[in-house]
Amino acid sequence: MTAKNFLTAIAFKLIKHWKKMKMPSFNSVWTSFALGILIYTSLLLGSYSAAAQTRVAPSVASLCAPCHGLDGIGHDVEIPNIAGQHSVYLRNQLMAFKKGRRKHPEMRYIARELSERQIDELVAYYSALPPL
Repeated sequence: MTAKNFLTAIAFKLIKHWKKMKMPSFNSVWTSFALGILIYTSLLLGSYSAAAQTRVAPSVASLCAPCHGLDGIGHDVEIPNIAGQHSVYLRNQLMAFKKGRRKHPEMRYIARELSERQIDELVAYYSALPPL
């Protein structure tokens, strides 16, 4: 059982218990509190598990690895580090290379062949890596 499922089960048991207490105003306050905690932990753990799941490099990352490495760290002064970059930034830059709005011969060559799904995979992977 994952931590998210465990917390969800506990929250629902608490709500069920509080409803049996027959305290109208107190009941609604505690129910709201329990639901708030449930939503907060679900969002917190959901984003954590999504980041943890994207740590496995997608196969398309092999196109990026010669310059940026699978760790997202550029190993030359002219190659930027992309590990831990914001996902919106990475996506915008890849789309700019793909559409020719940003000029760089090697990146244009690679990006123009990437599908939307491949771009999403790369963005999720490199943005989830720890920055340098």
